[in-house]
Amino acid sequence: NVTDPDAKLEVVGTLHISDAATFDSTIGSGAITSTGAIKGLKFHTTNAVLPAASNGAAFGNGADASGTGAFAAGLSCIASGTASNAVGRETQATQLNATAIGAFVGATNNNSLIIAIAGIFSTALASGDPSVVVGIERAGKGKTNNLSAIAVASVAVGIDVSATAENTFISGIGFTNNTTGTYQLGYECEGLRFALTENVFNDGGLDLDFRIESTGEDKLFLLDAGLDVIRMGDGDTNYTQIDATGNITQVGTGRTHESEKFKLTAIGGYAIKLTNKTGSNTIQGQSVQADTTANDAVKLTGTDEEECIGVFLDSGVANNAEAWVVINGIADVAMEDNTTATRGNWVRSSVTEAGYADATNATPPSP
Repeated sequence: NVTDPDAKLEVVGTLHISDAATFDSTIGSGAITSTGAIKGLKFHTTNAVLPAASNGAAFGNGADASGTGAFAAGLSCIASGTASNAVGRETQATQLNATAIGAFVGATNNNSLIIAIAGIFSTALASGDPSVVVGIERAGKGKTNNLSAIAVASVAVGIDVSATAENTFISGIGFTNNTTGTYQLGYECEGLRFALTENVFNDGGLDLDFRIESTGEDKLFLLDAGLDVIRMGDGDTNYTQIDATGNITQVGTGRTHESEKFKLTAIGGYAIKLTNKTGSNTIQGQSVQADTTANDAVKLTGTDEEECIGVFLDSGVANNAEAWVVINGIADVAMEDNTTATRGNWVRSSVTEAGYADATNATPPSP
């Protein structure tokens, strides 16, 4: 019995820890312990010969169970994927798909192996070492245990948060220098969860942009902190903008502003939605007047009609369906046959065709 945690037991020949039949279960159940800072079983070697269990099982590379793989300091210890009763080192290819059971430690001329009884490991972080993995593994029973890694250059640091009832939520996160003096934070996950009380972005009030891309636009939603504006659209030539004082601006051609019952048209007209009671499909520009048989409805103006409240905005709206009627501003007006509109002329209802307009130079035309 060795009770001093700093003492070393040196054996020349063979040290039998247990019989071969119970070797694996003895280590796995935590029967081998110590009272020192490191709880576990530790092997040292100064040559290329790696230690072996009493039943001949090799402590080798997980990809090569022959025991020829090197144990680098700081690498995680995993179960061998090619041989039973064997352990190996965790590599870049296996780190996201293996459950670590311990960690390798040692110096330049000293390879050693620790099997952590507690099932929790922490390895030393060596600056610039691309093979170093630092983390805590918490295994979830019956679930896939992927190491959630935060990659800084080529050094991986992470915590596996997979639990019994759920899989790992974050699959990857990176903090990368884009060589322009700024940094980008990228992630790949099923979703993001934020605090329920408050989330503050750009707390320093810097001249930064926040944008959301779509399948067709890079700036579908753009918040420009330097200009104090929010834009929806393409962000450059066609968009709706809200500034810090609440002003709304539509930029581009063919823009409209529409609600359920009113609409600002692309060419500068004000339209309201009324029911078509003309008896047929609407024709763009036809003049209409209030219908006398139904509320919020219109019919065509008669010939030589004195009353006209507006013109249809669109063609093809069926009878008894709601249609946009331009009642003020600019609109296209349907003229009677063989009539040319002349700039500066008055417009009146046609004396020969119901629903159409005529032009006259009378000042003004008599009603």
